[in-house]
This record gives sequence, structure tokens and C-alpha cells, in this order.
Amino acid sequence: MFESIFSGVEGLVTSMGFVGMFLATFLETIFPPIPSEIVIPLGGYVANVSGLGLPGLALMSVASALGSTVGAVMIYEIARRGGRAVILKWGRRVMVDDKKLKVAEKWFEKHGDHAVFLCRMAPGLREIISIPAGLAKMDRPKFLALTFAGSLVWSAFLASIGFYFADAWKSINLGGVLNMVALVLVMSLASYFVFKHFQKTRKA
Repeated sequence: MFESIFSGVEGLVTSMGFVGMFLATFLETIFPPIPSEIVIPLGGYVANVSGLGLPGLALMSVASALGSTVGAVMIYEIARRGGRAVILKWGRRVMVDDKKLKVAEKWFEKHGDHAVFLCRMAPGLREIISIPAGLAKMDRPKFLALTFAGSLVWSAFLASIGFYFADAWKSINLGGVLNMVALVLVMSLASYFVFKHFQKTRKA
């Protein structure tokens, strides 16, 4: 499955550049089965092999963050206007069930608005944290700002993996290595942010 997703997203990003990166991350956000750990590094990979350099990497990161933010805002608005029943009915089609939603809701209840920023960098939560924010009718400008900020950090991190390891991945199984390396690094990053946040919470 990952190889087919990789091929499709690679074609989209390669043929459409920054617009393709925007569309790919938009789709990844509203359709959680598509893993960001594969999608976003492709932007950095394409920036490298296309000779776009660091400016291209930066633009790919921003395009990725914008796509993720637009997708997150759409989910937020559906939750805010439609309520929990609509979300659960729609969510079954994209593997968002009541159990996953309750996990996201607990994070939001415990950490408030900061959960939106933190969860944009947490696998399994980044795609659905917009739901409890919408259900709680979180302030729109604040939601937008925190979502974009978290998405930008996440996008820059993963795109950099694709950019700096592009040469090594050209000659080997890119899809498999990209998925494995990104997953390990992403989990480490997410754990670090969660740990630091809990430290601050306990000291407060």
C-alpha cells in the first residue's frame, strides 16, 4: 500500500511542484490513511533532485504547512457546525472511530489550546485534533495560528529528511527507507515535545 501511495504522491509533487505539495498534504490531512511520514519528505526530496536548493526546501515546507492547515480548518468547521454525530458518521469512512476521537478529546481537555500545536506533530493525533477543537468551538484565529505553526514545524522537519537524504535514497528502496527512518525520527520528536510539555505542566 505504501509503495502505491508513494508513487501517486511522487507523481503529484514532481509534476506540480509546490502546488502538488499543497494538494498532497491537504489530502493527507482529510484522509488519515495517507501517512504524512511518506508525503511530506517527498517535497524535500523533489526540491533536492530538481536543483531547487534550500529556498525550494523552505517553499515546499510552507506549501506543505498550508495544505495541512486548510485541511485541518475544513475538519474543524465540520466538527464545529455538524457536531459529534456528524463527525462519527463521516469519520468511519476514513478510519476515525469513537475510540480515536476520545483520545483526541482527552488531549484537548487536558492541555487546551496548546494541544492543537503539539498534536500537529504527533502521529495518530495530528489529523484528528481539529475535531475536538471544533466541537469545543475554539477561537478560530487562535486555531488557525496554532495549526499553521505546528504544521510548519512538522513539515520543515520531515521535508528536511527528504532533502538531505535524497542522494542516498536514489539508489535504494526509497519508499521503504523513507517510511522507516521518518517514523523513528517522528516518534522521537513527538515524544520530546510531549515530555517537555508535561515537565512544564508539573512545574506550574
